[in-house]
Amino acid sequence: MMKWFGTKRGMQTLIVILAVALVISIVSQLIGGANVGGLLTGTVSGAEREDPLVAFKFGLEIEGKLAGYFTSASGIGSENEVLYQEIKDQMGRTVMRANAGRLSWTPVTLEREITSSMDIWEWRQQVIDGNVDGARVNCSIIAYNQANEEVARWNLVNAWPSSVIGPVMDESGTSYMVEQVILVHEGMERVR
Repeated sequence: MMKWFGTKRGMQTLIVILAVALVISIVSQLIGGANVGGLLTGTVSGAEREDPLVAFKFGLEIEGKLAGYFTSASGIGSENEVLYQEIKDQMGRTVMRANAGRLSWTPVTLEREITSSMDIWEWRQQVIDGNVDGARVNCSIIAYNQANEEVARWNLVNAWPSSVIGPVMDESGTSYMVEQVILVHEGMERVR
C-alpha cells in the first residue's frame, strides 16, 4: 500500500483526497460548522440545524386589516429596569443581586417607500387632534418571506403612532422617498 502512494497515480489520488477534505472543511466553516457530510448525503435532520428566517418585507395589520407593507421593522421587544439589592451570601459576604424592575415596551419603527395610501397619516392625525384613546388599536407586525408566506408575527396591544416622518425632499435624488412611522404600545407577544 505504501509503495502505491509512492507512485505518480498514488500521489495524484492523495492530492485529490486532501483537496476534497480542504473544501469540505472550508464549506463547513462558512455555514457555521454544520455536518457537511450529512448535507452532501442528505442525512442532516431538521433537529440538527435550523436556518434563520429571512424576511423579505413586513406587513402592518391593524385590527385584522392589512394597512401596508414595509421594507424594515426595528425595535420589536421589551426591557426591564435592573434594580440592585444588597444581600449577604452564605459566606456572609455582601453581594449585589440584580432584580427585575419596571417593564417597558420598546417603540417599533417601520419604514416604507411612500405610496398613495393615507392610512398611516390619518391614524397619526387622530393623535395630533388629541384623540389618543381613539387611535389606540391592537395590531400585528408580520414578516413575510420572498414567497409572500408569513414567517413571523408579533401582536401589539393598544398601539398608536407617536411619530410619522416623511421623506427628505431632494429634487436631484434618484432613490425612493421613504416614510417612517414609530408605534408605541402597551404590550407585545410573538405568536409565530
